Amino acid sequence: MLDFDLNEPLIEEENNEQDDEPFIGQTFESEDEAFVFYNNYAKRHGFVVRKDRSDTRNGRTIRRDILCHRAGKQRLKVADHSKPQRNKKSSKCDCKAHMRITLKRSFDIFPEEWHVTKFVNLHNHGMISLEAMRFLPTNRTITSEDEKQILMYKEAGLQVRQIIKVMELQKNVKHGELSFIDKDVRNLFDRVKRILGASDAKDLVDYMKSAKQENKMFQYVFIVDGYGRLEHLFWCQPQSFDWYKKYGDVVVFDTTYKVNAYDMPCGFFVGMDNHGKTILFGCAILRNETTSTFKWLMKLYKMTVPEDFEHNWTLMVGKFKLQDNRHIKAGSIGKEVIDEDTLPEDEYIPLSNTLGGGDEVLPPPQSKKKGRLKKKRDKSGKELGKKLTKSCSICKQSGHTKPTCPSNENIVAVNNMDASTSFISQKKKKQ
Repeated sequence: MLDFDLNEPLIEEENNEQDDEPFIGQTFESEDEAFVFYNNYAKRHGFVVRKDRSDTRNGRTIRRDILCHRAGKQRLKVADHSKPQRNKKSSKCDCKAHMRITLKRSFDIFPEEWHVTKFVNLHNHGMISLEAMRFLPTNRTITSEDEKQILMYKEAGLQVRQIIKVMELQKNVKHGELSFIDKDVRNLFDRVKRILGASDAKDLVDYMKSAKQENKMFQYVFIVDGYGRLEHLFWCQPQSFDWYKKYGDVVVFDTTYKVNAYDMPCGFFVGMDNHGKTILFGCAILRNETTSTFKWLMKLYKMTVPEDFEHNWTLMVGKFKLQDNRHIKAGSIGKEVIDEDTLPEDEYIPLSNTLGGGDEVLPPPQSKKKGRLKKKRDKSGKELGKKLTKSCSICKQSGHTKPTCPSNENIVAVNNMDASTSFISQKKKKQ
């Protein structure tokens, strides 16, 4: 009798990838296929591989060595003491493990294939555990689809840890099993910030233009310096005009907030509605806080609000009898700020005046970061000389100090004996 049923389908035994090891004579269709095979083998055994030297013939690569990531020797580094040093040790330890592939034909009738001609599997270092393999930079990747998702979550206001948690739930994996970690997400944000940082001023102006096209009541104006960099920017929302007509009796201008990246003051024209809530009449980003800058800004604000300021100002001064007040007399300067004749022609810019379509707005100059400089200061004189080495105060030899001196034990014992004899002698004198 047979031990199995002939009608049951045959089940092929699955190849166990754990036992797949490169061998001499193994063939691959391409160089990339051989690298992927050896890289997967390395991941299962606790090391990483990299491509090394190659031989070319007639512009084609015919031989390639794939080495362990710790192969080779550490190069001598020329230290520049005027710059801060990282003091990072090299991971290279002259490991000999590698695989060599060669492009050749087995027979004349067969096409060219990549053959394993040499394989050395002897490592002179310890292997990395499988749990720690995912932390290596070569094993941490963020796909283009994941980048779009991460940036979308960033715009939604999620923090890095929250983004990681959402991605784990979305991919249905356990915590810590993603192909990237928190540091990779932050590096992605920094890379995107550097790319967008060169055009942030242009993007802001483009946003103002699009808002103007959507609503004609939206007002904005900006000027640039001689280098084409954004200098001042003023904008006013459409609803601000209605708010000013109702609650424009008192307007407060404040410039206490500054943008960190460019150190530009951000000014607000604010008021208060009938519910006691703060309302916004206009905003401005200024390069500096000089008199000419505020003249330019006040002129623009007067052009956006109803032209009854002079009339209301006169009524207010007469109502409260402030004609003889020294601040009101000095306030003629304030009236001069909003008078058209006080502004030079080169500083007067109407709201409809912007740059041409072909011109680009460059970002303002970066502000200096607070705190000490990262680079060390230049040394001179005695500071460049050799440092004095400390010597032991007991044996007068360098290399150690008094607490670690070999002869310190004998001296301590002698000192203790002297202290005990002196204590006994003092006790006898008292008696």
